[in-house]
Amino acid sequence: MNLQNNLIGVQMKIRKTSFLFDGVKSFIEQIGIVIIIILTSYFVFKGEMTIGAIMFRILLFNNVSAPIRQLHRIYDQMNDALIYSESFLTSLMLIARLKTWDISNQR
Repeated sequence: MNLQNNLIGVQMKIRKTSFLFDGVKSFIEQIGIVIIIILTSYFVFKGEMTIGAIMFRILLFNNVSAPIRQLHRIYDQMNDALIYSESFLTSLMLIARLKTWDISNQR
């Protein structure tokens, strides 16, 4: 039961941290889109760019950021798996030590 409680605790901590980082990543991505819209709007008002260029720049930004988003997703999943396995193995080692200690004390 203790092993399960440890794993659930680690899982909750990972999910809280992951939720925070996902929020920060989404916020930064949205800020990027807003900056692109503001800059291209400025150039449209100056007459140096057409209105269609705004959509072009936004689509370009989305195409550039999509692979980066996928890399972040893969990296997050890899880190989650490493943390889960590390905490699981640590808990197993702790249980094995306790069993070994119980056996040596019974003699």
